[in-house]
Amino acid sequence: MRQSRRHGARPCRHDRSRQVHAGTQRTPTRWRKPALATGHTKEVNKAALKEFLATDFWATTDDGMPRNKLEATAALMKKIGSINPDKEPVTYDALVDGSVWKDASAMVK
Repeated sequence: MRQSRRHGARPCRHDRSRQVHAGTQRTPTRWRKPALATGHTKEVNKAALKEFLATDFWATTDDGMPRNKLEATAALMKKIGSINPDKEPVTYDALVDGSVWKDASAMVK
């Protein structure tokens, strides 16, 4: 099992990625270099990031898990056969733990 950074181990690739992406709204230029893996140029990545931030693509004021959208998606998945007809889609309350976002939000305020 991989050690966490607290115990002095080197951070894994995913930890470094989180460190870079954590400040994307304040420092989009830090985000562009890792985004080259998308195959797009820095200019395209910068323009896309600007659009995503302008359209509130990423939730910043709530958990980004609206009940109506998740339930509608689950119903559609069942209707088109992505969920077996003899199975029930997961309920919103079983899927979403709203306390996680609330706790995390409180920590950064």
